[in-house]
Amino acid sequence: MNSCYQSKALSKEAVLYITQDGKKVFEFYIKDFVERKAFKSVLREEKNPSVSVFRGSNGYLYHDFATGDTLNAIDFVMAMFDLSFKEALERINSDLNLQLGRSLNNA
Repeated sequence: MNSCYQSKALSKEAVLYITQDGKKVFEFYIKDFVERKAFKSVLREEKNPSVSVFRGSNGYLYHDFATGDTLNAIDFVMAMFDLSFKEALERINSDLNLQLGRSLNNA
């Protein structure tokens, strides 16, 4: 973890920075994660692999070719666990042991 974010407030920017633009989030929550390899959705039932995680211009993205949905790491956690934005940040912080402080944002 980059020391410049230790004891910093919990924020989208801090989470994405520490998790390498979200890559570590996808690696943590997706079993057998392999970047750019098609796999079955973890957000819905399906028979054939139709999802891929890739690095886009704004970080790592979860793209579901069947639905057309594209989610960044935080949106992915929101969808996976039915959480608010703030709850998703807190969940990622806890699950990945990022050691960020409390959120300054009440969103």
